[in-house]
Amino acid sequence: MLVGVLSLALPIAAVAQAPERADATRPEGRARGVVLDDDGAALAGARVRLVPVAKMGEEPDPQALDAAGGPQPPNPVLTKKDGTWSFAFLEPGVWWISVEAEGFRPAKGWLQVPAHGPGERLRIQLQDLDVVTPRYAEDHPDQSVRDWLADGDALLEQGHAASARAEYEKALATPGVLGPADRAAVLETVARTHYLEGDVDAAARALEAALVLAPDDQRAHQLLTALLQGRNRGAEAERFFKRLAKEPDALSAELADLVQPPHAPDDGDELPDEPLLAPERGRLGRYRVAFTEPGPFADVQTFLDRYGADRQALEAADPSKKNGGEIDLAHESFEVLVPESYGSSGASGGAAAEGAEGTAGAGLPWGLVVWVSPGAYGATRKTDVHDVLSKHHLLWVGANRSGNERFTWDRVALAVAAANNMRSLYDLAPERIYVAGYSGGGRMASALAMLFPEVFRGGILVVGADFYRPIPVPDRPGTHWPASFQEPPKKTLQEVEHHSRFALLTGTRDFNRAQIREVYRAMEDAGFQHVTYLEVPGGDHYMGLPPDWLERAIEALDRPLE
Repeated sequence: MLVGVLSLALPIAAVAQAPERADATRPEGRARGVVLDDDGAALAGARVRLVPVAKMGEEPDPQALDAAGGPQPPNPVLTKKDGTWSFAFLEPGVWWISVEAEGFRPAKGWLQVPAHGPGERLRIQLQDLDVVTPRYAEDHPDQSVRDWLADGDALLEQGHAASARAEYEKALATPGVLGPADRAAVLETVARTHYLEGDVDAAARALEAALVLAPDDQRAHQLLTALLQGRNRGAEAERFFKRLAKEPDALSAELADLVQPPHAPDDGDELPDEPLLAPERGRLGRYRVAFTEPGPFADVQTFLDRYGADRQALEAADPSKKNGGEIDLAHESFEVLVPESYGSSGASGGAAAEGAEGTAGAGLPWGLVVWVSPGAYGATRKTDVHDVLSKHHLLWVGANRSGNERFTWDRVALAVAAANNMRSLYDLAPERIYVAGYSGGGRMASALAMLFPEVFRGGILVVGADFYRPIPVPDRPGTHWPASFQEPPKKTLQEVEHHSRFALLTGTRDFNRAQIREVYRAMEDAGFQHVTYLEVPGGDHYMGLPPDWLERAIEALDRPLE
């Protein structure tokens, strides 16, 4: 079972001082680093511990540490005013490190201590207790859920009920990992967090959802009974148990927000029933179209060259690629939105619409947003998003059934083909053709904007972003978010750094927030000159596409190049 995973709690004996040795026999390894807070400021008084382990990725065994003759780590140290810390006289090899500070989530990871002299200066950035940190949620959901549960258990042990609940809720929000019994067990712990905060109604509701998922769970039965009887609400408990026996489906519907994980906000996993139209130059409104010609750069070889992918690996993952493997648009469809105001300009040269004086799009040529969805639907039903696009003279196109489950090659080809076809059907300014995506679609948009600057001159990356280099995880020393594609050639990279525009949009409670922020920093460090970081207060991974923040992202991309 995934539940009940507790973070490591080292016994007091584990931090005992190692016996003194003669100077001649002391090891000469040293470790050093700096601890920062969530805003990058030095954090004084953080407690840093080191424990020797056999290899990277291995955590200390508390029993071995406590056993007589077991490895004895040095005493922990506190960071100085400038956030720095150091250890001396360490054995060379791999050491497990943990950093704790009041008001912050614990950080843990690994470092390599050389035989002589100091090792790499570690930069460790602690996250506020209410910050949701990423754990490879999209690519490794099982491990993500385990990490979230472990973090929640650790926070609950420290008395941080609300922060612990946020970790449990992330696990509950991940589709396809927790079975009914596991989900019920997590909900029982969520109920405990509510109880510790004095919210009996929320605690009872969580226990009721647990019982809907696992009706025979005697522990949940006893907890709900004791909770309500202790508040003179025993009759309420009895009514619930009667309903549970007679109408479980009705209860499941009433408690659906707890019983079922939410879907990503991609406007649904099912396509609405709409007619499929043939391409027609200048057509207005919202419609579904079947394109026929992919156009330039939408071929397999270009993908292999730019991504640094291997054809054999591609063919092994998708056998349909063995016979050429080019995208077959006969089996694809695209959602298109063309504002009515496009027609008022006569669609000539992408000129600004008449009567648009004083609006955000006044004077701007018409542009295009190529959308990469994490799910099945390539459009958005939000009329306020449509209004933002019209205001800023932007058309929209997105491939259907091009979500996270689709092969990367297919998603690349469909996005490039969408841009090529829209450019042939509408008068668009090349410098205003942008690629955008949500979650896994945002990751795809990262690569498309960096690898295909001839097609896309900017990217809007919403709650998901990748980079061409590994990026250190700020609160997990020794671990990295891997590179998702190869570094572009020097000439291409210079073009992107100087002339492409990027807007990275996340929320303060988005589980990808830390990674997106580090991608932003990596882009700035690499020399990208037109990158904007946007953070929605209180926004989480399922906040959807906020129209006002989308508008900020568009405005950032439309700023004149300096």
